[in-house]
Amino acid sequence: MNRNFWIAITGNAISVLGTSFGQIALAWMVYELTGSKLAMGTLLITGSIPETLLRVLGGPLVDRLNRIRLMRSLDMVQVLLYSVPPILMASGLLAMWHLYIFAALAGLARALYVPAAWSVMPSLVAREHLMRANSIAQSLTTSINLLGPAMAGALVAVVGAVPALVIDAISYAISALMLFLLPARLGQVEQRQAAGSSYLGQLAEGLRFYRTAPALLTIMVGVMSLNFATSASTAMMVPFVRERLGAGPEVVGIMAAMVPAGVLISGLALSWLGEPRRRRNLTLMLPVVLAGAGVIGASLVGEGQIALAAAIIFVIGLGIGLFNPQNATIYQRLVPDNLRGRVQTVRLTLAWGINPVGTFLGSLVATQFGLPVMYLLVGLVPILVGLLAANHRSLATLDADLAVPTPARATA
Repeated sequence: MNRNFWIAITGNAISVLGTSFGQIALAWMVYELTGSKLAMGTLLITGSIPETLLRVLGGPLVDRLNRIRLMRSLDMVQVLLYSVPPILMASGLLAMWHLYIFAALAGLARALYVPAAWSVMPSLVAREHLMRANSIAQSLTTSINLLGPAMAGALVAVVGAVPALVIDAISYAISALMLFLLPARLGQVEQRQAAGSSYLGQLAEGLRFYRTAPALLTIMVGVMSLNFATSASTAMMVPFVRERLGAGPEVVGIMAAMVPAGVLISGLALSWLGEPRRRRNLTLMLPVVLAGAGVIGASLVGEGQIALAAAIIFVIGLGIGLFNPQNATIYQRLVPDNLRGRVQTVRLTLAWGINPVGTFLGSLVATQFGLPVMYLLVGLVPILVGLLAANHRSLATLDADLAVPTPARATA
């Protein structure tokens, strides 16, 4: 791994640390202001909907603009956004509608950053090192995120949410500074679009690519099932800790840290074992089943069983950590550079577009029938989908497809 790779993932890891502070602070603020599970879910949806819409329409921008410069600009936007809620809260002017506006604007800023960061990874490392690079990147960010939620929960419990949000703003500033250390040429797209290609035409190319790679559609169904279950369970973390475990914000931090703990262990295992060469259909989908089993396990936790809850949430992290680096590497290898931004925006639109659905339905079911029923129902979804997808015929040739080098300058 070279210097540019380490600079990029270190900056990203620092921003992840800050984000863990911001997420717990915002969740606690909403629950303290309203006491409503539905309000928490609504806040998440408020950020997800504009993020999804801009991502759908903004895909060609990631393939038109310099990706490094785009990421720098978006980091600075996040600095400004995360500075506003602490100022309003410190002045006593903070209201729920402020948080809804903030969530929507933050979602817009994230919409292009994530596909740009994913698309630039193959410019930082050689193709044969992508699996290891993705595993290392995941391990580094999750190891930092492992400490972040616990630190954030303790900080919120002692001094409140304002310092946590300030830390989040500072983390984005550091991430932007790290990106300024990278040569801008790494953000250049290898091949521009042909003259006369319309914006809408370029947008459609990201969708049409899936017709040439049906395995990616099957994998996407697995991703959506996993995200559906985890978004529903994550949205209910604060009520889970307060109502089921009878604990406070410091335990919210500990529980939130269990997912990255599992992801860290999985990432380290993959970076050490290397890329699987056979039966990738099973290595991809069995982690989806594992994560679903972990979500169902949360339905069995009773009051005061903090250790059991932590172990069960850790299992969810193991499944996610075994799945994500493989999924990212498959896309990075199969998608040409000049289509990577658009295909990634389609991928994220489908994968994350299910999150508001999971969040809303999870909140609704938890409100009507209780948390145990909700965890049981949503956990069944990835288990069933993972088992069916593992044997789908579209994944039969995945090993052979990945063995063929992706053209560096493929035409759209």
